[in-house]
Amino acid sequence: MQSQAIRYDLLVQDALRGMVRDLLVKAAREGLPGDHHFFITFKTHAPGVQLSTRMKARYPDEITIVLQHQFWDLIVSDRQFEVGLSFSNIPERLVVPGDAVWVDTGDPIPEGCSVVVPSEELHWREDGSVEIHGPSAPWEHVRVTGQEIATGEMVLPSGWLIGSADIAGDEAGSKLDKAVEL
Repeated sequence: MQSQAIRYDLLVQDALRGMVRDLLVKAAREGLPGDHHFFITFKTHAPGVQLSTRMKARYPDEITIVLQHQFWDLIVSDRQFEVGLSFSNIPERLVVPGDAVWVDTGDPIPEGCSVVVPSEELHWREDGSVEIHGPSAPWEHVRVTGQEIATGEMVLPSGWLIGSADIAGDEAGSKLDKAVEL
C-alpha cells in the first residue's frame, strides 16, 4: 500500500472553520457582547457564495467582512451562513458556504520585514491605499517558527472543555503532551 501524506493544513482549516461556525451560531443566538467583533475572510468566487453583481465586481477574489454592531438576520446552518451587511450604505445579503471561509493561521512574513500590523489597526481608503491607525513596534506580533508556545506556558486552564480549535492548534505543529485528566 502506498503511503500518502496527511494534510494537516487541510485538517486545521476544517477544524478552524468548525470553530467559526460555532462562534457564528452563538452570535446568531445571543448576539455579540460589548465591542466584540469577528473578521471573516472568504473566497468570493467559491462555489455557493452568493453576492450581488456589484459586490462580485468590487471583490472578485476574496473579501473580509466585519460582524460587530451593524449586521442583521444572521442565519447559520451546518454548511453555510447568511448575513445582512451594509456596504457604502447599500444593504447586501451574503450567503457564504463554510468551505469558502479562509482562516489565516499566521503566514510567514517576507524576508526583510520585521513587523505585523493587526488588521484592526488598518483602514482601507476608497483609493485603495491603507491607513495605519495605531503604532506597531519592530518584531511585535511576530514569532519565529516553533515559538508559538513557550516551554512551561499554560495552554489551557484547568477545567477547560477541549474543542475542535484546541485540537487543531495542537495538530498544527505544537508538540504538546496529550495528558488529559478525565
